[in-house]
Amino acid sequence: MKYQKSAFTMIELIFVIVIIGILASVAIPKLMGTRDDAKVASKMMKIGNIIGEITSYATSKGTTDTNLSKMSNTVDELVSFGMASDEENQTKIKMGGVDCIKIKIIHNATNDDLNVSLINSGASNNLCKYLQKEVSAQLYQVHLRGNLVAQ
Repeated sequence: MKYQKSAFTMIELIFVIVIIGILASVAIPKLMGTRDDAKVASKMMKIGNIIGEITSYATSKGTTDTNLSKMSNTVDELVSFGMASDEENQTKIKMGGVDCIKIKIIHNATNDDLNVSLINSGASNNLCKYLQKEVSAQLYQVHLRGNLVAQ
């Protein structure tokens, strides 16, 4: 009696590897897109938090500070992790390693206004472009103090 081994042939193994490769080539870009969506959604949430915190600070104190980190814990957190830079009266939020969104308080004699604007980074950073596309800067024009604030 002869013992016969049963195993996969080389051709069968190659077919399986090719099929797995095709499935991976379809799935990996989808997963990467989902990860980018999550990053952008997280930054948009943080921008909303910053605006809410600064608005609450200005309402409760009746004034604003030149340092946005003092008015917003979210700005302080982003700066400490290197995801934003805090300058006088403004914070630049980074996305994909480049400055992408600027949150600025504009002071004049009678008003303090919170202004969110897009930064033209000049780089071809897809994450930054995606975030800028999602953020509508016109929705984030907030009057913090002065005669433009509704009574």
